[in-house]
Amino acid sequence: MNLTQEPIPWFDLVTACGLTDVRATSIHDMLKRLAIPNGTTPQLPSVREVAGELIPKFGEVYKREMRDLADGGESELRELVHQAEESAVEQIKKGGWPREPDLSKRT
Repeated sequence: MNLTQEPIPWFDLVTACGLTDVRATSIHDMLKRLAIPNGTTPQLPSVREVAGELIPKFGEVYKREMRDLADGGESELRELVHQAEESAVEQIKKGGWPREPDLSKRT
């Protein structure tokens, strides 16, 4: 689920489920469409706020117990997340990720 518009150029390269006329969007874009007639955009939620709302619903739909990683017991997963975070910090130090795909190398 995309919270911001930033990853959309990447997803535009994907034809999900063969639906050629469907494109990805973001929660922020959807909320902007709900802008009040005077042009005021609703307060955009943070990732933490969105996750706080969606995770319990995900558990309900898939009939799974959702547990906070901070509760412990998931050391392997916690280590993988830590490694991903370290990798992201290193990438940011190098200037971050490209905002759009480089299509010049596409065959």
